[in-house]
Amino acid sequence: MRALITGGAGFIGSHLGDALLARGDSVIALDNLATGRHDNIREHLADPRFEFVLGSIVNADLVDDLVARADVVFHLAAAVGVKLIVERPLESLVTNIRGSEILLEKAHKYGRKVLITSTSEIYGKSLELPMHEDSDRLLGSPLVGRWSYSTSKAVDEILAHAYWKAKGLPTVIVRLFNTVGPRQSPDYGMVLPRFVDAALEGRDLKVHGDGTQSRCFGHVRDVVPALLALMESREAEGLAVNIGSQEEITILGLAKLVIERSGSSSKVQLIPYQDVYVGGFEDMPRRVPDINRARKLIGFEPVTTLAEIVDSMIDDARRRLLAPHGVLIPQQDTVWTAVVEAPEMYSRRAGPWRVPEFGLDMEAARQIAVNTWMSGRVASNQLLAAPLRWTTIDYRTIEESGVRASLSWVIERGGVGHGIVSGLDRTIAPGLLLSNAPDRNSNPSLVYEPLFFPWTEPVPLAPGDHVSEKLSATLVRGNYVWCWKTHVRCGTTGAEKAAFTQSTFLSAPVSLQALRTQARDYVPALSENGHITLLVLTLMARRLPVGEIATQVLGTYPQRFTCVEDALAFVRDITRLHG
Repeated sequence: MRALITGGAGFIGSHLGDALLARGDSVIALDNLATGRHDNIREHLADPRFEFVLGSIVNADLVDDLVARADVVFHLAAAVGVKLIVERPLESLVTNIRGSEILLEKAHKYGRKVLITSTSEIYGKSLELPMHEDSDRLLGSPLVGRWSYSTSKAVDEILAHAYWKAKGLPTVIVRLFNTVGPRQSPDYGMVLPRFVDAALEGRDLKVHGDGTQSRCFGHVRDVVPALLALMESREAEGLAVNIGSQEEITILGLAKLVIERSGSSSKVQLIPYQDVYVGGFEDMPRRVPDINRARKLIGFEPVTTLAEIVDSMIDDARRRLLAPHGVLIPQQDTVWTAVVEAPEMYSRRAGPWRVPEFGLDMEAARQIAVNTWMSGRVASNQLLAAPLRWTTIDYRTIEESGVRASLSWVIERGGVGHGIVSGLDRTIAPGLLLSNAPDRNSNPSLVYEPLFFPWTEPVPLAPGDHVSEKLSATLVRGNYVWCWKTHVRCGTTGAEKAAFTQSTFLSAPVSLQALRTQARDYVPALSENGHITLLVLTLMARRLPVGEIATQVLGTYPQRFTCVEDALAFVRDITRLHG
C-alpha cells in the first residue's frame, strides 16, 4: 500500500510515516515545512519506499498528482498550535479549509479513502463531560481569534462528512485530544514541550491564567496505531471518532510534574492571558474525551501514563538540546585540569611559527599562537599527573561570571610538559551525567572536546617536579579572557625550571581597523550573513512560512547554500533568535 500523508514531516505525520514504513508500506510525505521539520524524516530519505515532497496542500495541481499515485490519504496538514492560530487566524482558515477542500476533491476524483484529523477544539466551550462525538458545540464570538481554528476544522469535518454522504467517498474523521510525544515543537504554543524545554534550560515555566484549567494528554505512540486501525475500519467510515487519554491534569499540576521528573530547579510563573495574547483569549476549564466509540470500533485503549509521557519528552528534548547548536544549560559543571604531554597538539599550535619563512622572524606570530587555547582530545597515558579539580560551577546559584583558582601538581611520570588540559564532569540533571574530563573514558565529542592551554615552551619534567598553575577566566564584553600563570620547580633542588605568564588577551592584538570600528563616525557594512539575516527578518515580518522563506533565501544566495535544507537550518536559527 502507498499512503499519502499531508503534513508528513510534522510531529504526528512523521511518526505515522515511521509506522507505515515499519510494516512494509510506501509513503509520500507532503509538507511545506511551515511547522514540520526536515529532521523528523531525515532517516527515511534514502529509503526508496519513502518520498518527500516540499509543497503546499493548497497547490491543487500538486495534490492532484500525489493523490493519483496513492492508495489512501492521511490528511494531517493544518495550521496548528494555539499561539500560531491566534496570531495568524487568516492563515489558519485558508490552510485548513481550502487545503481540505482541494484534497477531498482530488480524493473523490481518484476514489481514495481519506482519514482526516480534527481536534478537540471542535467542542469549544462545551461543559458536557466527557465530550462525546455527538455533543453540542459551544463557541465564543467569531471575532475572537481562537475560534477561527475551531470553525475551520468544523468546516473540514462538514466537507468530509458531505463527501461521504453525498458522493460515497469513504472518509473517517479523527478528533485528537492533545497528542504529545517526541519531535513535538514548543515553537507554536504547545504546552508540554514548552514546559519541558524551559525546565531543561533552567527557565521559569510560564503557566497562562491561574493554571487550574485541565487537559488530557495522549502519547503519539498510542495515537498512531489508532489512526492506522481507523483507516482500515469500514465501520468507522462517515463517523467522527475521539482519540486521546482520559488521564486529566491541571496545567499547573503539569508544570510541577515536569519540574519533578526533570529534576529542574525552575520555578512556575503565572502569566495573565492578556499579557500573552493580544485581542482577547478564551480558555476552557476542562477537556476530557469520551473514547467509547473508539473502544467499540478498534479496541482503542491508551496505555502510556502521563508520567511516562513526560519522561519520554524529557529524554527527547535532552537529545535535541544536546545536539549541535543545542541550547541545554546544565545544572552543574566540575572542571578538572591536568598537566599533559601533547606533542602533536603543541606542534599544530606553535610548530608552524618556529621555522623562518622568507627570511622573516616568526617569533611574534608564535607568541600569539601559544597564548591561544585549542580544543583536542588527550589519552590518559598523556597525563603527567592526576587531574585536579579547578572549580565547580553550579548554574542554579552562580552569581559571578569570572572563575579563578590555583592548582599544584607533583609530577608522577616523567616526560615533556606541553601545557595543561581542562575538561568537564557535567551534570545535565539528576541521573544524566556527561564528561570530557582528561582521565575519563567517555566520548568527549558528545558535548565538546577538552581545552588545551599550551605553555610558552615545552618543559622536560621528572617525577617529583612541582608544577603550580594559576588559571582564571574573566568575562569581558561578552567573551572570556583566559589567563594561565605557570611555575615549574625541580623536585630535588627546588630550582626554578620554567615560569610563564600567558593570556588570550595577548593573542588578540588590536588592528587599526578594529580601532576604527570604535569611532562614532564609523559606518558599518553588512556582511553576507548580515544580508541573509536581513532578508530572513524581512520575510518573517511578512509572516511567511519558514519553508517559503528558506526557498527564497536559497534562490537569492545559491552560492551560500547547497540545498533547501541548509537554507532552512539557517532560517530556523534566525527565527529562534528573533521569532
